[in-house]
Amino acid sequence: TQLDANTQNGVTLTNVAGTIQWFNGDSSNPNRKSSTRTLTNGTPSIADHEDAHTVTVALAGYVFEKTVADLTSGVNPATSAAPGDKLRYTLRFRTTNQALSNFRIFDEMDALNAQPDFASGTLALVTSPAGADISATSSTGGTKGTGVIDIRNLSLPVNGDILIQFDITLKPAIANSTVVTNQATLFAANGSTFALSDDPNVNGTVDPTRVTILSAASDPALVMRKSGPATMNLGQWGNFGVDVQNTGLGDAWNVSLRDLLPHGATGGMCDLTPEILNAQVFAADGVTPIPGKGLLNPGSDYSRSYNAAPNCQLDLTMLTAAGRIGPNERLIIRYRTQLDANTQNGVTLTNVAGTIQWFNGDSSNPNRKSSTRTLTNGTPSIADHEDAHTVTVALAGYVFEKTVADLTSGVNPATSAAPGDKLRYTLRFRTTNQALSNFRIFDEMDALNAQPDFASGTLALVTSPAGADISATSSTGGTKG
Repeated sequence: TQLDANTQNGVTLTNVAGTIQWFNGDSSNPNRKSSTRTLTNGTPSIADHEDAHTVTVALAGYVFEKTVADLTSGVNPATSAAPGDKLRYTLRFRTTNQALSNFRIFDEMDALNAQPDFASGTLALVTSPAGADISATSSTGGTKGTGVIDIRNLSLPVNGDILIQFDITLKPAIANSTVVTNQATLFAANGSTFALSDDPNVNGTVDPTRVTILSAASDPALVMRKSGPATMNLGQWGNFGVDVQNTGLGDAWNVSLRDLLPHGATGGMCDLTPEILNAQVFAADGVTPIPGKGLLNPGSDYSRSYNAAPNCQLDLTMLTAAGRIGPNERLIIRYRTQLDANTQNGVTLTNVAGTIQWFNGDSSNPNRKSSTRTLTNGTPSIADHEDAHTVTVALAGYVFEKTVADLTSGVNPATSAAPGDKLRYTLRFRTTNQALSNFRIFDEMDALNAQPDFASGTLALVTSPAGADISATSSTGGTKG
């Protein structure tokens, strides 16, 4: 075993060992006699059932250790992981009987791996010493572009200790039994290598930290691609696509997708519920239909829910075999939506979409495995479970909209009403890149109806622009009164 990391120089550590139970016959003898003893202080001067041994701590040199935890599975320390898991590495450096000044800790993520096993752009520094220079740390640095930890301007006194932690995500597709290796280097002030990190959970003195990829051969792996228009204008539909491809070797069942639409002070795409245009599983080319997997029906083949502001969250879950994504197949969902009325010209709006859960078997299998993921910023440069798409708002012309709410039933917007219901109409006119002067808005209540459907005398103007001339407005005017 080893000393704990907080052990102080010069202390004595005693451990006590002893026999606490034995018998005078084997387990088949019901009459055998049991002897039990209790451990005390080891009674080192007495020849009995227990003894003690004392070690004196004599610290010298330094300790440079690196361990890894799997944040996805919750295992700590981790010796294995699955593709796509998020790992947390912990570096600890401790001086004992000598100080060390102006040193540097450097860690290139995939330096010891033949192929890049970490997802580029996912490296995130969690903990670093106060006052250290972390400016050279990069989530896309290194020869394989998967990131480097580079922390400089470090100094420690005698019996000093520093802690560095960082998170990084494994690529979604890594061959089974691959050993992902990582090791940090401590450079002295003169640039020479002072120490290599050691994994205390592996026998040896300078062992790299390793995790072995263990994933069932039949596990699915999902990669999301998000598409949409480059620009949008007020009052116009924007068509968006969500494309989920299974890059694994097994079927993906009951896939759950989440699309976070933009919403903020300068505008968004949150107010209108997105309209699903179609959803279907295709072959690898994204065009060829697959037998038995036609257009998916809302409510039966998939569930849909939309949570408006402040969440602006569209959730879809596949319910039947028609929505199952086989190896290399692609689930493509197309929907449309519009800009919110308060959206400003020139702003950029980004929405993030991703797969947040899927299974390697259908719901009748009690032993099926669930895979879950969390949405972040869409990681657009990484082929993983999420993606992002950005739209630039390019306003032109004008927008003239009219909506209706049923005040009696409380439904807004209303598409149906009962006789006698009280309705509230809202007119909104907005200019974008040109002004408009001295215009007029006119609305005759029953002009488009063969017979009068509104009750005469019930028209009431609720809101109108300040300074406007409303004198010609009449609750009994028009050809039908």
